[in-house]
Amino acid sequence: MRCDRCNGLLLRSHFQSGKDMTGTWEYDGWLCLNCGEIVDPLILLNRIVHSRLDDHLSPRPYDGSKVTWVRRPDDLVA
Repeated sequence: MRCDRCNGLLLRSHFQSGKDMTGTWEYDGWLCLNCGEIVDPLILLNRIVHSRLDDHLSPRPYDGSKVTWVRRPDDLVA
């Protein structure tokens, strides 16, 4: 696999932490040898979801209130 950030080589890796206040954790993922990017299944899923949202939704201009999402006009055509 190639890294999306730098096009470097991704190697399958196992990550785990030592015991601390939050406990221990471990997961499998990929580590880029060039830039150090870490990718795991959850990161990939979030990237897919957000890219699909970006394709169908666009933000309204910021007016000081919270940002709301609206469909683009081309999405409303039947």
